[in-house]
Amino acid sequence: MSTARPEKKQSLEKVAFWNVFFAAAMLIFLMSCLEFIIYAYSLMQNYKRESNEDVGYAIRLIGAEYLDEIYQKTEDVYYSVPEEIRSQRFSDEYKQYLIPLVDQTFLNARFIMTSCREENNLGNVALVFVDEQNGRTVYVIDGDTNENAYLPGQWLSVKDAETETLESMKKIHDSNWRMFITYGSVSGWTATNYVDILDEEGNWLGYGVVDININDFFDKMFQFLRVFIPTVLLIVIYGAYRLSSLLRRRLITPINMLAGAAKEYTAQDKVNNSSATTVFNNLHLNTNDEIQDLWGTMVNMESDIHMTMDRIRVVTAEQEKLKGEQERLNNELAIATRIQEGILPRTFPAFPERNEFDIYASMTPALEVGGDFYDYFLIDDDHLALVIADVSGKGISAALFMVIAKTLIQNETLIRDGDVSAVLTSVNKRLIESNEADMFVTVWLAVLTISTGHVDYVNAGHEYPAIRHKDGKFEIYKDIHGMPVAAMSKTKFRHGEFTLDPGDTLFVYTDGVTDAINPESESFGIDRAIDALNVKPDGTPKEINDSVRSIIDEFRRDEPPFDDTTMVVFKYYGPQDDNIRESEENAAPETMD
Repeated sequence: MSTARPEKKQSLEKVAFWNVFFAAAMLIFLMSCLEFIIYAYSLMQNYKRESNEDVGYAIRLIGAEYLDEIYQKTEDVYYSVPEEIRSQRFSDEYKQYLIPLVDQTFLNARFIMTSCREENNLGNVALVFVDEQNGRTVYVIDGDTNENAYLPGQWLSVKDAETETLESMKKIHDSNWRMFITYGSVSGWTATNYVDILDEEGNWLGYGVVDININDFFDKMFQFLRVFIPTVLLIVIYGAYRLSSLLRRRLITPINMLAGAAKEYTAQDKVNNSSATTVFNNLHLNTNDEIQDLWGTMVNMESDIHMTMDRIRVVTAEQEKLKGEQERLNNELAIATRIQEGILPRTFPAFPERNEFDIYASMTPALEVGGDFYDYFLIDDDHLALVIADVSGKGISAALFMVIAKTLIQNETLIRDGDVSAVLTSVNKRLIESNEADMFVTVWLAVLTISTGHVDYVNAGHEYPAIRHKDGKFEIYKDIHGMPVAAMSKTKFRHGEFTLDPGDTLFVYTDGVTDAINPESESFGIDRAIDALNVKPDGTPKEINDSVRSIIDEFRRDEPPFDDTTMVVFKYYGPQDDNIRESEENAAPETMD
């Protein structure tokens, strides 16, 4: 049989050394990056200022009058050439249009641009205008070397470029430090700046494009880093070593002594239950810091453990006694659960001899017993009572209050011939007389006239019902609301009424449906409840009930129920002579699990 390999222990001294090393190295790296950014920012500002001066100086030498002239001529030629020719910027056919622009005055101006490039050690300096429609920068005077220089009218496309675009050119022009950085295998590092070119009247003509050689900047930076990084690493290593040595002397060695004493104490405790040991007291740690305080705490712990073990033995004996009491209580709760289940009607079909309607209901308590209840019973041959209610609180107290409330509501409904307002008024009075626990119950009570589908109801602080009309979808029915029963002594319960047509379905429920919670602490909510009802809107009451309960369980996943979950589904088919319900003569009664 293979045994698991013990994990390799790491010395606290080594951990401290490497943590200090990496933390210091990271701090220095970040500071170096910040210094590099500040230095590069100031350098870019200086480059832009110098490039602006270089272009301005070259323009003054060329002269504003010729600058306007050559810009105008180049634009006229460029825009006059058909696009199918102009798009071939290096073709001989296109060059035939451009060569006439290259006269002696142009060559003199280009000589000035070339001299400006050479004297200032620039990568290039050129004057361009922008063809925004085609995404191009069109050269007017290019100061590059003879073999690389562009004719006036030749262009570069920036339309499909990933970095240098017309938008980026404008951002660089507007910034006092931003430049376009590139690297070439021959030229090395280059920073490009864009300077405004204006005519004599101050109108914008285009850009002066200046390529600045910044290889010196990177060479100096790399030379600095080659010296800076090894020096800093040596300083960091020495500092980390000194700190780890200090930690070993002041922290690690005392901790190791405490750990050894703990092992010895554990070994003694396995063979000696008296716990009257003094292993920690023999250490004599005098470090004058928190380690000494910890040592003192461990010394006191030795004496405390002996007393604690004695108390544990006493408590264990008491817990064994309580365990028996808990088992007895669990048995009583199981009996209470079965009693509560027997109080609620649970045999379906509820009235197999009646085919004007169908009912299905379920109640799932959050604890062993709950405070929700439902009921349905015939007042006479033409009147059916429907009840659903939710007692405040949970557990045994709510269950007892539920039994009383359910009994009173049923008795009063039968006595008062279905006068729903009078029923709840009487029940409210009788519950308050003996309501020392200040509990209350929300109730939805309705009496259906079976022959007409007319419904008289009272909603005493309960959830809104949902109604589906034949061939439609379930929707919330915002009925008249009142105060809960047993909340106030002089509550007046207003009744409302509506009519169910043959094929309509009524759904009433408690807040355990809408308040169901998933592991992400989201509530199921009324919108999800309506969507769940409309999964099988034309199903039987049992199919609708089972479908909604399954969707709630899937939403809740492993989250325990927040509250009792109770649902009643009632489908109205109408009188027998106008019955739309299919015959279920052979349907066997079903008892709900």
